[in-house]
Amino acid sequence: MSDPLLPVLLAVPVVVLACQAGGRAVRLLGQPPVIGEILAGTLLGPSLLGWLAPPSSSTSCRPRSCPSPPPWAPSASWPSCS
Repeated sequence: MSDPLLPVLLAVPVVVLACQAGGRAVRLLGQPPVIGEILAGTLLGPSLLGWLAPPSSSTSCRPRSCPSPPPWAPSASWPSCS
């Protein structure tokens, strides 16, 4: 049985290091570090990582449960969890 905390403990240092590296890189370009941190988060997130490396993304960005739609969203526009 695998420990559910292990992926989190492995992902946190990766995210922190990537954000620090992104912040330093954009600071060299004269931009505030938060821009690089946001870019690093976008690159590590399921949108780009899932497109480039689906097996890696499915391991690190697993959905825990199906989200429920907000009250103002039409039910036809919300994806179902089937």
